[in-house]
Amino acid sequence: MGVGPEGVVVDWRRRLPGRGAYLCGVGCLAAAVKRKAFGRAFRGKTGSVDPLLLGQALESGPGSSGAAGGRGC
Repeated sequence: MGVGPEGVVVDWRRRLPGRGAYLCGVGCLAAAVKRKAFGRAFRGKTGSVDPLLLGQALESGPGSSGAAGGRGC
């Protein structure tokens, strides 16, 4: 995960500048949103967080099984 112009996005190539955050999968995304972990991970510079878009990106992106794209821990 990284912060892009649209807010928090999945950074598959790990090339966005600044801080990043790791999620093990879609299950952890729900927990991170509930705990408001993105604000802490990105030091308050998250912009908008759309859990639906992030979940879809995690499910459909490269390596959709396992780290950063699986179903959770």
